[in-house]
Amino acid sequence: MKISEHVKLALDSMDRGETDAAMLHACAAVDGTGKKKHPKMGSGDRFRIVLRDWYSIIGPMAAGGINLYETRFHIPRRDNPDLPLPDFADLIYKYHRNPHAHGEAVAQGFELGDSPFGPFSTRLEFTPTTARLATSTPAALVAAAVADPVNDDERISTDPTGYEFRYWFNGIALSFHVDSCWGRGEHIASVIQSLRTPAVTMDFGDWMPEWSRRERQPETPTP
Repeated sequence: MKISEHVKLALDSMDRGETDAAMLHACAAVDGTGKKKHPKMGSGDRFRIVLRDWYSIIGPMAAGGINLYETRFHIPRRDNPDLPLPDFADLIYKYHRNPHAHGEAVAQGFELGDSPFGPFSTRLEFTPTTARLATSTPAALVAAAVADPVNDDERISTDPTGYEFRYWFNGIALSFHVDSCWGRGEHIASVIQSLRTPAVTMDFGDWMPEWSRRERQPETPTP
């Protein structure tokens, strides 16, 4: 399936309120973008690189003003505790991309949040043991895939105003027509940043150790 088709299906799913399906196709669009951009790289590395390349877009759209470049989550890696603490791209890959790619349910407590403001809310919910990302996360991942110059040859349809992704901040709504934005990442980022969204570096170290214990617990064998 083409990247543009995954983008279309993700946006259709968001309009229907189907957040799991939207996230599945948004992650697939990022996966496809990574494969086009870094064909010899492993799937996990290239997926994360695409997201990190576009934190200037994903941060405002999906992270409620959190500085994704510097914020780290205190979840030690089970395979190698000495690796750097994970960032937002690691969370997306571990708790969303992987389950969707393997036909598994997203872990309880890590689903997308349930916001009264609909599918474009940037509200995040963190507890010492859970992380529910914003309902706008699929739109932000779609925006990252659309933004990347490697996809400037993609199109959904012949109508450049047919599909759009949106960003809301302080009551202001920005809409981007997908087929007019393929490969125009710098333009998208500059328009979003014109709203002067805050970018706060979060420190979860004083109450996220519960995640450490959760991560170290062995999985319950399937009967």
